[in-house]
Amino acid sequence: METKLNDSHFLLPGAVTIFTTTKPVQLGKVYSLANDGSLSKEVAGHMIEGRYEVKRFSTVEDLAALLSSIDTNQAISGSLPVEGLSEAGAIASKKLRAAKPDEYQQHVERSKTNFTFRQGTPGVLSLDYDPRPGMSVLSRSDLWEILQLAIPGIEAAGVLAWSSGSSHIYYDDRELQGVRGQRLYAMVQDAADVPRVCDVLSARLWLAGYGWICVSDSGARLHRQVFDEAMREPARLDFVGGAVCKPPLVQRRGSPEILAAGGFLDTRVALPDLTRDEAAKVEALKRAAYDAATDEAAAARARWE
Repeated sequence: METKLNDSHFLLPGAVTIFTTTKPVQLGKVYSLANDGSLSKEVAGHMIEGRYEVKRFSTVEDLAALLSSIDTNQAISGSLPVEGLSEAGAIASKKLRAAKPDEYQQHVERSKTNFTFRQGTPGVLSLDYDPRPGMSVLSRSDLWEILQLAIPGIEAAGVLAWSSGSSHIYYDDRELQGVRGQRLYAMVQDAADVPRVCDVLSARLWLAGYGWICVSDSGARLHRQVFDEAMREPARLDFVGGAVCKPPLVQRRGSPEILAAGGFLDTRVALPDLTRDEAAKVEALKRAAYDAATDEAAAARARWE
């Protein structure tokens, strides 16, 4: 099946939303050097107050420049403000708006009610890879090969890769923390199709042998595959701005790498829904993996209790 691209992608730009925090002052993780020479980490708090602004891009080079411009007090989202909201404005948490309604009546909450994958608007499919505990770490080239296997023809789209925001922390020339995860970004014709794409991609990864059961500390058996399915949620933040490194630490992530320099992908053609037989096979694979993890889950529950 031929993959279709938007012939007018230079005239019809894609869009993402940039969120900038004022409270707290940073969104990225904060790293410092402990007295014993090890790396100390603090996790930044949730955004309480700040601003949002829609930004546009027409080419994969534009998108790479946009990602590179994000600072540690910012994050991006593939969802956009719903109809009726301006393309830039103030945001505040639900709790803050409830506590001070007069002061924050012009602020909106960052929620799926106010921000969504907008129908008919080109945008970005964001894929988040975090290494599976106890397993070998997939390289960037590994992830690209897997994505090409799952979405035939995606190399005709604009696709970027970048290390996660907590990767490559250095003290002088010594790397104290290497790659912690990877992000892949694909330009898509219709951002509203992102949740469906994530569901179908997850299923096709199971079909390709890249699905497994993750047993939680409490013994729950969770279906997982290569990419984090949370990125399908509206208003989900991607902390692409990197980490806050207190001297003498520095971060050296480089720049986003262009894996494919195409245009906006028609995801409904490139990644159609599963057939009935394919869907049945996925369910069988998941059921078999779930059953195979019975003993591991029981052991985890025993330790938890």
